[in-house]
Amino acid sequence: MRILFFAALSIFLNISNVNALLKVQVNRGIFSPIPIAIADFVDNDSDLGKNIRQIIASDLGSSGLFRAVPKDAYIQDCESLNKAVRFSDWRLIKVDGLVYGDVKESGGQIVVTFKLVDVFSEKQMLALQMQSSKTDWRKLAHVISNAIYERLTGEKGYFTTKVAYVSETGRADRRVKRLAIMDYDGENHRYLTTGRTFVMTPRFSPDGNKIAYFTIINHQGNVYIYDINNHTTELLGRFKGMSYAPRFSADGKSILFSVAEGMTSHIFEMDLKTRTKRQLTKVPALNTSPYYSPDGSKIAFVSDRSSTPQIYIMERNGEFGGESAKRITYGQGRYYTPVFSPNGQHLAFTKTYMGTFYVGVLRPDGTSERTLAQGFFVEAPTWSPNSQMVMYTRRTQINPNTKSEVARVYSIHVSGFNEREILTPLDATDPEWSNSF
Repeated sequence: MRILFFAALSIFLNISNVNALLKVQVNRGIFSPIPIAIADFVDNDSDLGKNIRQIIASDLGSSGLFRAVPKDAYIQDCESLNKAVRFSDWRLIKVDGLVYGDVKESGGQIVVTFKLVDVFSEKQMLALQMQSSKTDWRKLAHVISNAIYERLTGEKGYFTTKVAYVSETGRADRRVKRLAIMDYDGENHRYLTTGRTFVMTPRFSPDGNKIAYFTIINHQGNVYIYDINNHTTELLGRFKGMSYAPRFSADGKSILFSVAEGMTSHIFEMDLKTRTKRQLTKVPALNTSPYYSPDGSKIAFVSDRSSTPQIYIMERNGEFGGESAKRITYGQGRYYTPVFSPNGQHLAFTKTYMGTFYVGVLRPDGTSERTLAQGFFVEAPTWSPNSQMVMYTRRTQINPNTKSEVARVYSIHVSGFNEREILTPLDATDPEWSNSF
């Protein structure tokens, strides 16, 4: 679908010149979300304006940075608001920012005009007009949320992104696992595989059009690549041992994966065009969970070469190229699944210590380790493309009588607040956030 920004109605203000509305400051979990009012968009006696408003309020609220003030607190009605803003009415209910607009429908198309104003300075901060087909109204609402979020935070919004994950159902000892995809907020859900084969670790290509994943077919575990647009599946290659843990490079030209042989596993890189591969690790140990740095120069991975699983970083040319891998984790516990943030400033990881699982973040040099979530079983972190949110799996303990468990996907702000469940039709694990906005 196409959404057209066909008229910019105002000029962005410099962030340093605006009121407290833009001063989004997060200090180690002590944070008060900014109160923002989103009025129903005026339309032609349909619910479309209300629905668009609801999506925007949900998007901004889910980020944890904003609090959508309830509509029943509003003093000014949306019809008069579009003629002239009575700023005193909005200051009275302690609103910092105000969003309002209208929707016009014609021939299966909709045109949405909206404005964002700073209530205290009485200044217009953003005004845009957008067009899409009426059937794409939900995505248009997410695009509006992106524009507002970026204007207020300086970071790109992530509200139009997709999430791949594993949908699970059935008893814990007979789990059916299907590859699935959804919008970041759990809407527009669809299954990509039938559940006849066991699947794990879905990983998006940079353009979001393909998903690499691990599956077992005929008792053999291998990496496959699913083409979302063509609905086709391709085997990555046949190797002496089981191939697993795939990750695409940022340019989409290469893929990392592990190959297990006996009690060891090694990391390989394959050129997806020529299908030539090279081995990147040589120390006889468990070497797995590789992840490219955003610039592609380094690779984070897990190895138990020092007796317990820890996170290491090596140059992309690998140990065979003369660069030794550097261990970066020395805290208590075992570390798994390192994932670079898209801005390169952090690594998210899973850790186990004394029977408890943790999802945390640290710097690529191993410093500043922080816990984001903990519990009986939390794992598999993935980053939003703007590096502000982390999504992960939270699983309950198995009921010994019914052999049942509950697995869900959650998101949390990188500062460790605003944990939220992403609603899915069935149990969900192994989320993978698309890096394409």
